[in-house]
Amino acid sequence: MKSDSNIAIFSTVFCPSIAYLATLRRYKEAVIEAFETFEKQTYRNRTYIQAANGVQPLIIPLKRSHLTKQKTNEIQISYAEAWNRKHWRAICSAYSKSPFFEYFEEEIFPFFSRRYDLLLDLNNEILDFCCRVFAIPAAVSLSRDYVTQYANDYRTVFKVQNQGTEQGFFPPYLQCFSAKLGFCQNLSFLDLLFSLGREGETYLQTIDFQ
Repeated sequence: MKSDSNIAIFSTVFCPSIAYLATLRRYKEAVIEAFETFEKQTYRNRTYIQAANGVQPLIIPLKRSHLTKQKTNEIQISYAEAWNRKHWRAICSAYSKSPFFEYFEEEIFPFFSRRYDLLLDLNNEILDFCCRVFAIPAAVSLSRDYVTQYANDYRTVFKVQNQGTEQGFFPPYLQCFSAKLGFCQNLSFLDLLFSLGREGETYLQTIDFQ
């Protein structure tokens, strides 16, 4: 077991949630698991935004493989469905009127216009952006092999099944459709970024995620 209290291990995620980033910022070092057996129907290839009709998932389709058990660092993205264009249209529809959309639009758009072969590469570039824009101090690296146990292990903590019902403290902020839908907690960082801009850094410091 790796037991350094300043280091934690996380699964890779697509457009990380607010709880994920708030947890990440607690540590000096963060290791992203690259060698675990890839799990389907997780945040590894999906995220959630607030759209006009409610919470909407954005899911990256993946290439099928003859291998029954692929490692995370082997997972390839499929562009057969032009998912990236569909995702960008959904993001624009949801957030074009938000306070900071125009300010960050040019920085976010490349994630949905560039073609990435590996899911891990796309996720890592988005995570690097999040760390920069929200001033998250953790030094992030990829795992070099699979370690069964870490003292601070978050690889299975963030679950799609718990989306929106996570136990913790998520102070409400003004969202585009708050008047219609109320506050939707723990969405993708995109919701925080377009709603609060760089002040999202301060917001992350207030999160008490259990």
